[in-house]
Amino acid sequence: MKRRSLLAAPVACALMVALTSCSPAVIGTLGIARQDDGSLTVMTRVCEESVDSIALRAINSYPVPENDEPDDGRWANVRDELAPLPTTVIDSVDIPLPFEESSIRSDILYELMAHGQNGTAHSAYFSAADLEALEPGFVLTPAARESIDAVLTPPEFESRAREACS
Repeated sequence: MKRRSLLAAPVACALMVALTSCSPAVIGTLGIARQDDGSLTVMTRVCEESVDSIALRAINSYPVPENDEPDDGRWANVRDELAPLPTTVIDSVDIPLPFEESSIRSDILYELMAHGQNGTAHSAYFSAADLEALEPGFVLTPAARESIDAVLTPPEFESRAREACS
């Protein structure tokens, strides 16, 4: 019985290391802000390191056939769209959304992900309807807990980004 306990501890430690070391570190956060002119801006806030590209990533891809009813029994591969940032972001910058809002499909859930050499920064998950409902002067942001609203004012987003970095 003791031999089994002695073997279980190293196996458990190895498993924990393997599971935690596979994902890139989260090094910041992204907010999506609606401007007064109706355009969308990505508020990029990096805590450490830097990011140099941003991707529009499909989280779920259920195709809608011609009869407009989702076919949940079939998975479709929707390719990520990748765009370089105009400059490497070390701290914070607001940039126009580098993707056409009209390219965001109504039947797919997305996220923005900024990539750096040592980690990533993420937006909230969103759909075309979420972006359409986002009013000027507000920011769609990842909610840390379900009880926290994901739509904030820009100062609230800045405060949340600073908290996430500390």
